[in-house]
Amino acid sequence: MAQFAASRFAICASIFLSICFIQKAAGQSQSSNNYYVKIVGIGAQTCNIFNQDIQSNGQMIRDYVAWAQGFMSGALMRAPEGKDVGLDLLPERLNLDAQVEFLKQYCRDHRDRAFSDAVIDLYRILQAPPS
Repeated sequence: MAQFAASRFAICASIFLSICFIQKAAGQSQSSNNYYVKIVGIGAQTCNIFNQDIQSNGQMIRDYVAWAQGFMSGALMRAPEGKDVGLDLLPERLNLDAQVEFLKQYCRDHRDRAFSDAVIDLYRILQAPPS
Protein backbone atom coordinates (compact mmCIF):
# COMPACT_ATOMS: atom_id res chain seq x y z
CA MET A 1 0.00 0.00 0.00
CA ALA A 2 2.86 2.39 0.84
CA GLN A 3 4.39 1.69 -2.56
CA PHE A 4 1.10 2.59 -4.27
CA ALA A 5 0.88 5.86 -2.30
CA ALA A 6 4.46 6.77 -3.20
CA SER A 7 3.79 6.01 -6.86
CA ARG A 8 0.62 8.10 -6.80
CA PHE A 9 2.51 10.99 -5.18
CA ALA A 10 5.20 10.80 -7.87
CA ILE A 11 2.58 10.93 -10.61
CA CYS A 12 0.83 13.92 -9.01
CA ALA A 13 4.14 15.73 -8.55
CA SER A 14 5.06 15.10 -12.19
CA ILE A 15 1.72 16.45 -13.38
CA PHE A 16 2.06 19.56 -11.20
CA LEU A 17 5.56 20.31 -12.47
CA SER A 18 4.47 19.76 -16.07
CA ILE A 19 1.59 22.20 -15.65
CA CYS A 20 3.95 24.81 -14.19
CA PHE A 21 6.33 24.38 -17.15
CA ILE A 22 3.54 24.57 -19.72
CA GLN A 23 2.02 27.66 -18.12
CA LYS A 24 5.39 29.40 -18.23
CA ALA A 25 5.90 28.37 -21.85
CA ALA A 26 2.41 29.60 -22.67
CA GLY A 27 3.44 32.98 -21.36
CA GLN A 28 1.62 33.33 -18.08
CA SER A 29 3.83 35.59 -16.02
CA GLN A 30 5.17 34.78 -12.60
CA SER A 31 3.58 37.85 -11.06
CA SER A 32 0.07 37.04 -12.27
CA ASN A 33 0.13 33.46 -10.97
CA ASN A 34 2.37 33.73 -7.91
CA TYR A 35 4.53 30.77 -8.86
CA TYR A 36 8.14 30.42 -9.88
CA VAL A 37 9.72 28.11 -12.41
CA LYS A 38 13.50 27.94 -12.35
CA ILE A 39 14.78 27.72 -15.89
CA VAL A 40 18.32 26.39 -16.20
CA GLY A 41 20.98 26.13 -18.85
CA ILE A 42 22.46 28.72 -21.17
CA GLY A 43 18.96 29.98 -21.98
CA ALA A 44 18.55 31.21 -18.41
CA GLN A 45 20.96 34.06 -19.18
CA THR A 46 19.72 37.59 -19.70
CA CYS A 47 19.43 38.95 -23.20
CA ASN A 48 22.30 41.29 -22.35
CA ILE A 49 24.57 38.30 -21.66
CA PHE A 50 23.29 36.65 -24.86
CA ASN A 51 24.18 39.78 -26.82
CA GLN A 52 27.67 39.86 -25.29
CA ASP A 53 28.23 36.14 -25.86
CA ILE A 54 27.35 36.19 -29.55
CA GLN A 55 29.29 39.42 -30.06
CA SER A 56 32.47 38.00 -28.53
CA ASN A 57 32.10 34.51 -30.01
CA GLY A 58 29.79 34.07 -32.99
CA GLN A 59 29.77 30.30 -32.48
CA MET A 60 27.84 30.75 -29.21
CA ILE A 61 24.65 31.34 -31.19
CA ARG A 62 24.54 27.59 -31.91
CA ASP A 63 24.44 26.82 -28.19
CA TYR A 64 21.63 29.30 -27.58
CA VAL A 65 19.61 28.11 -30.58
CA ALA A 66 20.06 24.47 -29.57
CA TRP A 67 18.81 25.37 -26.08
CA ALA A 68 15.85 27.25 -27.58
CA GLN A 69 14.92 24.32 -29.82
CA GLY A 70 15.10 21.94 -26.87
CA PHE A 71 13.03 24.25 -24.67
CA MET A 72 10.32 24.58 -27.31
CA SER A 73 10.39 20.84 -28.03
CA GLY A 74 9.91 20.18 -24.32
CA ALA A 75 6.97 22.59 -24.17
CA LEU A 76 5.44 20.91 -27.20
CA MET A 77 5.92 17.42 -25.77
CA ARG A 78 4.31 18.40 -22.47
CA ALA A 79 1.41 20.34 -23.98
CA PRO A 80 -2.01 19.20 -22.81
CA GLU A 81 -3.83 16.75 -25.05
CA GLY A 82 -5.29 18.58 -28.02
CA LYS A 83 -3.04 21.66 -27.61
CA ASP A 84 -0.47 22.45 -30.29
CA VAL A 85 -1.31 19.28 -32.22
CA GLY A 86 0.72 19.30 -35.42
CA LEU A 87 2.68 22.41 -34.41
CA ASP A 88 5.77 22.68 -36.60
CA LEU A 89 8.68 24.24 -34.71
CA LEU A 90 10.57 24.78 -37.95
CA PRO A 91 8.02 25.87 -40.55
CA GLU A 92 9.03 27.27 -43.92
CA ARG A 93 7.49 30.63 -43.02
CA LEU A 94 9.83 30.91 -40.02
CA ASN A 95 12.90 28.85 -40.84
CA LEU A 96 15.92 28.54 -38.59
CA ASP A 97 17.60 31.69 -39.93
CA ALA A 98 14.43 33.70 -39.33
CA GLN A 99 14.14 32.29 -35.80
CA VAL A 100 17.75 33.26 -35.06
CA GLU A 101 17.06 36.79 -36.30
CA PHE A 102 13.94 36.96 -34.14
CA LEU A 103 15.90 35.95 -31.04
CA LYS A 104 18.67 38.44 -31.81
CA GLN A 105 16.21 41.29 -32.40
CA TYR A 106 14.22 40.45 -29.28
CA CYS A 107 17.37 40.56 -27.19
CA ARG A 108 18.54 43.82 -28.77
CA ASP A 109 15.18 45.34 -27.86
CA HIS A 110 14.88 43.75 -24.37
CA ARG A 111 18.37 43.58 -22.88
CA ASP A 112 17.14 43.15 -19.31
CA ARG A 113 14.77 40.27 -20.07
CA ALA A 114 15.72 36.61 -19.93
CA PHE A 115 16.72 34.85 -23.13
CA SER A 116 14.04 32.29 -22.26
CA ASP A 117 11.46 35.09 -22.60
CA ALA A 118 12.60 35.54 -26.21
CA VAL A 119 12.13 31.81 -26.77
CA ILE A 120 8.66 31.86 -25.19
CA ASP A 121 7.67 34.73 -27.50
CA LEU A 122 9.04 32.80 -30.47
CA TYR A 123 6.98 29.78 -29.41
CA ARG A 124 3.85 31.98 -29.30
CA ILE A 125 4.55 33.17 -32.84
CA LEU A 126 4.95 29.57 -33.98
CA GLN A 127 1.60 28.74 -32.34
CA ALA A 128 -0.17 31.46 -34.31
CA PRO A 129 -1.84 30.39 -37.52
CA PRO A 130 0.01 31.46 -40.67
CA SER A 131 -1.20 34.75 -42.03
